[in-house]
Amino acid sequence: MSTEQLFLLRRQDFDKEERLQKRSFDIISNLRLVVFVVGALAVLMAGYLGTARQALYVGLPFLLVFIYIIHRHDQVEARLNIARAMVKINQQYQDRLSEQWVKFTDQGQEFADPDHPYSTDLDIFGPKSLFQWISVARTYCGRQHLYQLLAEPPQEPDSILARQGAIKELAGKLEFCQGLECRGWLAPEANRDPEELIAYAEESSSVSQFMKIIRFLPLITALSLVLYFLQLLTLLVPIALLLLQSFIVLFTYQKTGGALKPVYSFQKSLHSFGGMLEAIETEPFQDPYISSLQAELKKQSIPASTAMKELGKISGAIDMNRSMFYLIINVGLLWEIQCALRLANWKVRYGDRVGDWLRVIGTMEALASLAVITHIHPDWAYPEIEGQGQKISAGELGHPLLPPDKCVRNDIDIDNYSCIVTGSNMSGKSTWLRAIGINLVLAY
Repeated sequence: MSTEQLFLLRRQDFDKEERLQKRSFDIISNLRLVVFVVGALAVLMAGYLGTARQALYVGLPFLLVFIYIIHRHDQVEARLNIARAMVKINQQYQDRLSEQWVKFTDQGQEFADPDHPYSTDLDIFGPKSLFQWISVARTYCGRQHLYQLLAEPPQEPDSILARQGAIKELAGKLEFCQGLECRGWLAPEANRDPEELIAYAEESSSVSQFMKIIRFLPLITALSLVLYFLQLLTLLVPIALLLLQSFIVLFTYQKTGGALKPVYSFQKSLHSFGGMLEAIETEPFQDPYISSLQAELKKQSIPASTAMKELGKISGAIDMNRSMFYLIINVGLLWEIQCALRLANWKVRYGDRVGDWLRVIGTMEALASLAVITHIHPDWAYPEIEGQGQKISAGELGHPLLPPDKCVRNDIDIDNYSCIVTGSNMSGKSTWLRAIGINLVLAY
């Protein structure tokens, strides 16, 4: 099967999956609306014909069903978003085999530097560039690492061979590479510079003893409400406790809000980071270089993906402040205080590892971007690196950014720095020189 057929079939399969999940999504959306309307009417009827307590008993089953439907709805939405992303990803792989890749939005334009020794002349960054053609990096760290490999690659033979080994293994793991890209695609915010998050995670965080104690106050308040419904306690007691919690929220709002804001601003990115870390951790690799990256993610008592997902859950809990019931939840459960305590404990355990985890993601994205070349052109050769001398020798060398039907291939043999290229005007000398240069960039 040709690569064109492979990516076409994959796109068609994910297109079918997208339609299937869209039908399920619409059905559950309608069901959620029905349950909400019927439940609301049932509660109003019970309250009108009976007592408030009876209305509560009637509404509770509807509430539980409604919560379950919301959970199922979120699951289907997640699968729908994955299918949509995979359709786009495989379409882009198809586009790389034609000239449609020049329409990709990520051109790496910010990396274009007219003073760089070769990147401008060789179209490494910017419109119709090598970066635009191969990049599958969706995070800030991934794009930065790919930039480093293309603009300032480590040129030691051992370093080059280590990357070659990693890329050769990734070349046989299309599913993994596309899955990694998909997880980054699901959160466009992931391309934001994470320096603020890293600095925040690494800074020390202390919580007052007062906050550690009052976190249990909502349990006492809930117990008083239960005793009230059992007619064992007057209503004044839970009301007094709720008023106390209101004052606590009022006086701690500024401190807890300031502590929660940085991690909340990265909420969507955290879920993508967690998924990408999990993909890297669970994929079986044989290559020593990639295995060493995996080892970086397993230095703690729990895997990095688990810790990052835990941070994502804390961020999701902070997101409760966007709910219309936020004030009730915050007062009733001292919600922001609970989140601040969870966040402080998380930072103590894992805060100093966040930067390393994100750098591993970035390295894997950069390597996966280079592996794209072999995914779409499995017949292309890997360079052999010699440890000494100044020699470039290649057979049927062509410009990688030109379509195969328009690419003129030639042999080249440069020994001891020198080579003379001659020809008439418009005969392709400049294109040939650029072909040599861009292939050298890829060789490194």
